[in-house]
Amino acid sequence: MSNVAVTYKGFVLIPLAAFDEGAYAAMVIVEQPDQSQRASGVLQRFSNPDAACRYAIEYGMTEIDRRLDGKARIGPTANPQTVLASLVTLNL
Repeated sequence: MSNVAVTYKGFVLIPLAAFDEGAYAAMVIVEQPDQSQRASGVLQRFSNPDAACRYAIEYGMTEIDRRLDGKARIGPTANPQTVLASLVTLNL
């Protein structure tokens, strides 16, 4: 899973898991359809890189959905455990 780009609704999500301070920091780069890119800061820290990347992808998808829906708030509202549980259910 680590660093695997995912295309979602015309956007490309590139998850990053950087080892930092004894944990893996989840971050995501979002490439828009016009090919401009935006990078998140550190979203959460996880004990392994796959969990960090899964969270980064979920965060990116949520951000895209909210922007397309015209909502101002960005990022998932669920806690990390809820997000990861939903990804396991989806086999991501």
